[in-house]
Amino acid sequence: MTILEEIKVSFRKNIDKIRGKDQEKILDLKAPRWHEDFNSFKNGMKDLDVMYENIINLAFDSISTVQ
Repeated sequence: MTILEEIKVSFRKNIDKIRGKDQEKILDLKAPRWHEDFNSFKNGMKDLDVMYENIINLAFDSISTVQ
């Protein structure tokens, strides 16, 4: 599995976690675990952002000129 595929799978898992079992309550701020789930989602997105950043840096490591 490539790094991009891993990011895709991880993103899907994070989305599924925040959706929960009842998709109509995804934005129900009064739900008991909503804030915990959202913080977990937010931290997961930060991790994915770092992974993307590393991929981009890795892609340009071997480039020596603009052309």
